[in-house]
Amino acid sequence: MSETYKATKLAKGVSVKKRFKPFKKTFKDFMREVDERINAAIGVSIHDLPDHAFNEYWFDDCETNEYDFNGAVETCASDVLYDNGFGES
Repeated sequence: MSETYKATKLAKGVSVKKRFKPFKKTFKDFMREVDERINAAIGVSIHDLPDHAFNEYWFDDCETNEYDFNGAVETCASDVLYDNGFGES
């Protein structure tokens, strides 16, 4: 199966084809997103903070489900901030 799939949409009686990429993320994408949120919140990288068990937030559904991925990123970033004394979890 192709990386993209086509969907047909009718607009004023004319068939329009659009290409959609299925949601696909990796653990590396997850770490990048968490790092961006931490950096935006306190101006440092996750690599500048004490170790944290990031892999505990990642699970198989995060790879293909955008809602689960974003939830894991948000929860992890919030917990990292809280564990390092930067606000409430």
